[in-house]
Formats: sequence, C-alpha cells, structure tokens
Amino acid sequence: MAYCRLILSTVLLLLVMTTGPVGCTTWATYPPIEGAAQIGHPKLEPTPTILADAIRYVHDRHGEGELVFNLPEGAPNDLYDILSRRLRDSRPMQSDDELAIHIQQIRIRANTAEVDVIYPRPGGHHELVTLYMRQRFMTEYRVTGTRLWRVRVDVPRANYTPPAAQPAGQDEAAESSASPAPAAPITSESSPDA
Repeated sequence: MAYCRLILSTVLLLLVMTTGPVGCTTWATYPPIEGAAQIGHPKLEPTPTILADAIRYVHDRHGEGELVFNLPEGAPNDLYDILSRRLRDSRPMQSDDELAIHIQQIRIRANTAEVDVIYPRPGGHHELVTLYMRQRFMTEYRVTGTRLWRVRVDVPRANYTPPAAQPAGQDEAAESSASPAPAAPITSESSPDA
C-alpha cells in the first residue's frame, strides 16, 4: 500500500511540475508590444529554432529559388548569423527590392509559439500568415496550424546591416563621443575643507 502511495504521489508531483506553470505564463513577444512580456534575448533558445522552423516551413510551401529572409527591425546581426547557419543556402535580405520571407512578430508562451510571416506571392503581392507551433515533451517545435490573413500588407524594408557596411571604429567613436563620467561626489574624507 505504501508503495502505491509513493508511485501515485510521484506521478502527481510530475504532473503538477510539468503542467502547473503553463496556466500562468504570459506571452513573450519580439519585437516587444505594449502590455506583453518581451523576449529579452532573441538569440537565445528557443527563439532561433522557432524562427528557423517557421522560415523553412513557409519557404518549402511558398518559396521559389534562393531562401532570403528578413527579421523585425532591431534584430541583432548575431541572430541573422545563427539563422543563416541553420538554414543552409540562405542569406539575410540586404536590399529593399529583393523578394524575401519576412518575420513580422514571434510570440512564445510555455510550449506554444505563434509566428507572423509575410511572404511573396506570384503577381507581385505579399500575404501574411500566422503559424501556430507547439512543442511536445522533449521534442522540437512543430507547426500545428496556419491562418492566412486576407489583408493588404506592406512589405517591410531590409533590416540587416552587413558588417562591412558598418563604419570602421564605430564602437570607438561612440565611446569617445559619450559624455565624460560625472565627477565623484566630495565626501568628508576627501573634502578640501576637512
């Protein structure tokens, strides 16, 4: 009897530990939106995996030719590099006139994710689709559903800045133009009047 109680309490504890946090988890978004938690470091997992899977999913179904992708404004170049490595034979969008798959927004909550993607269609127009993704226990995120939005969408501008396009010594110039550090406050020990 004691053995059955031990097994039952262990199973209940595992259920509470794996399902309990899901009910009170808020959406984390990138780029951030008002009223929602933000994905603080989009280069950290699971964000790159979700983005790579979403881009590959849309390209496999709607893409033609080279895989060119664009991330939301402000996405770090490191994230572009991570995705370029994961999505073999791909590259970031570098010119506004290129056809590309655009990530508009990503939302993550516990083991679910939603990704809004804009992609080019024949005839020169673009469509917006939301990919619904879920992660099963100890597996990767997978697309479980899609929603095509029948609305006119504006094509985002290229947001990637190639490293060669950044002025040399930009970091040094930013540091030298920064205002000088404020002087240390005078204490009674260092006061000239003391």
